[in-house]
Amino acid sequence: MLMEPLEGDRSLDSSNSESELPEGFKIIHNHPNPNFYLLAHLNNVADIRYENFHHIVKVLCHGIFTAPIEDALTRGIRVLDAGCGYGTWCLEMARDYPQSTFVGIDIDDLLPKTDIPQNCTFLKGDTRELPFEDSSFDYIYQRGMILSFTPEDWTRTVAELYRVLRPGGWLEFFEPQFAFERRPHDYNKFYNALLTITEAKGFDITLPLHLLDILPPTLTNVEVDYVSCPVGWKGSIGSTALANFEIIMRSLKPQLGELIDVADYDEFVSKILVEFRAFKSWIKFPYAFGMKPVT
Repeated sequence: MLMEPLEGDRSLDSSNSESELPEGFKIIHNHPNPNFYLLAHLNNVADIRYENFHHIVKVLCHGIFTAPIEDALTRGIRVLDAGCGYGTWCLEMARDYPQSTFVGIDIDDLLPKTDIPQNCTFLKGDTRELPFEDSSFDYIYQRGMILSFTPEDWTRTVAELYRVLRPGGWLEFFEPQFAFERRPHDYNKFYNALLTITEAKGFDITLPLHLLDILPPTLTNVEVDYVSCPVGWKGSIGSTALANFEIIMRSLKPQLGELIDVADYDEFVSKILVEFRAFKSWIKFPYAFGMKPVT
């Protein structure tokens, strides 16, 4: 049975003081749009994982973006959500910033069909070949694509995003990683097996560690950093993150079960989940943004 995320205090500050945090663990203390919400009870596991991730990002970042565009969004700009998935980010942004126009695009048929704000549009399309004119958007946001793009795909996608970004506009990437800090020894077996299958498929799951390398070199006002996500500890956000990693690890049983030398894969995962709590394991969620030069 999957672990349930705990309800209650949705902040990061409910269970540990900063003096007790592991070395390198970072907290964002303030953001202009801290409208937190409780997770909906969804039946589909993939939906749960996606909504959990959106909630985690929102709590960790005190909002759902990090680029300095709050004022521009309030005035009204044109925004692209590249690889929008279920459209959660795009829908929330459209409701929060009614003066701006939002477009979500994804190659998969996951796009919402109902209850879409008038300032929001969804298109099925490939981010490697965007159906937009040059300089069409003031802000472009993309997250969670490390298991969707090969290095070649990344090169094509970033070039396309830069092409459709207006001079003076902002480009932002937010990519979670799988390499834990303070990780249990058994997690190394899981991670190494994951590296094996993802490399075989042409994906690079270490990409979040070097986001700066994929940014267009001409971007200015670049910022690259990370927020820290506790897994299994520090209140409800850690419980939600633990629930998400359980979904991920158990769903990969068909691919990883034979690669990992353990008697029982499910028991192996259960042991790691318990150890995440004991070790105070955490992961980095790197982000990067920059502005396209005006001239």
